[in-house]
Amino acid sequence: AAAASWAELEASLPEPAAETPKLTLYRDTNGWCPLCERVWIALKMKNIPFDEKVINLRDKPDWYKAIVPTTLVPAVELHDESYDPEVPGSGSLTWESADILKLLDEQFPDTPLLSRGTELETTMQTVAEEVLSSGFGFSFGARNKTMAEEEKLERRAKFEGALATLEEKLSAHGGPFMSGAEPGLVDCMIIPMLERYRYQLPLLVGGG
Repeated sequence: AAAASWAELEASLPEPAAETPKLTLYRDTNGWCPLCERVWIALKMKNIPFDEKVINLRDKPDWYKAIVPTTLVPAVELHDESYDPEVPGSGSLTWESADILKLLDEQFPDTPLLSRGTELETTMQTVAEEVLSSGFGFSFGARNKTMAEEEKLERRAKFEGALATLEEKLSAHGGPFMSGAEPGLVDCMIIPMLERYRYQLPLLVGGG
């Protein structure tokens, strides 16, 4: 008898159990928003089943602008008692990525926590904030044709210094994640921007 094809083998597997979504994530259409990615990573880390609705940031639907005062992404809508899948905004809504991350720990404490409240996490959060701040300053300066070259070099040095500190701290505590052996809140904060720096900065600064 002929060996079964991959399609036949796949068809013979049991269907995975469908999990009921606990919330809806509203995010950008192209998947490039680092703030949306923060929340997406957190949901995956905490293994929270969720629905997604993408929002075209160049043509935001009126219904979205009506339910999220900032009209920005990300936002999450809890599938609580008042939630109606046919009525956007009927469930409890939270926006701003930092507030969403806090909400996820509060609402879903039985899943691995994002924030561990350790001294190491506090230290690494300070390091991450410096990387993000200096990285923004550097990348903005690289695109600014009116900025003096001396200031651009200063911004580059500040960013490289922040990256060196990050590397030093990671090496000191052994990683592989920001707060130790397990991923957490600080990883959600910094991973999306490090990913973008990896691909954007060579284009902005000619491989620097």
